[in-house]
Amino acid sequence: MENANVYAAKFSKNLHAFQDYLGFVDCTNHAFLNNRSVGRNGLLGILTGMTFAFSLATFVFTTICRSYLLTAPAKMLSSVQQFSLYFTMLALFHILEFLVTALYNPGMCTSTSFIVDHSTAYSAALAFSLVEYGVRFLLATLGVISFPGLRFPEYFGLVLVVGGQALRFLAMKKCGESFNHIIQDKKKDNHVLGESS
Repeated sequence: MENANVYAAKFSKNLHAFQDYLGFVDCTNHAFLNNRSVGRNGLLGILTGMTFAFSLATFVFTTICRSYLLTAPAKMLSSVQQFSLYFTMLALFHILEFLVTALYNPGMCTSTSFIVDHSTAYSAALAFSLVEYGVRFLLATLGVISFPGLRFPEYFGLVLVVGGQALRFLAMKKCGESFNHIIQDKKKDNHVLGESS
């Protein structure tokens, strides 16, 4: 039990260090000093854009390869295909969060609008999803499990993700300057309560 507590404490410490890194804590370069700095916005935009492009290209490549490979590598490719689709949607979510905020609430648009440093819980969930994929990929490589490729649940999930993102976009557009990624406990002068949809 004591070892489990030690590992949990190390994980928590590393997770908080990662959050600090994402939040540019201790950064002294003037281009990264605050949330409105060009450096922060540019770097986060480049990284999320590159993640989106690489993940999408990997998804397309594995989809094409799976169409022509019916052997063991094709089974392994389905694991990569699913993970690249996951990361494509994840990167698209972060890009759209910033873009929609920039379009409809430019006064509140900062590097935090990418919400990559959303919370420690969010970073933990992302870390566990990476670990889960690594374990599943290893097991698929060893032949212990197989990935049948994209099936109805995956396509249905994709429809839910795209539909949910579209609804979020419309809600953020409707709220305009009243929208904020951070829960507000005080009413601001420009805040208007949305009473219609």
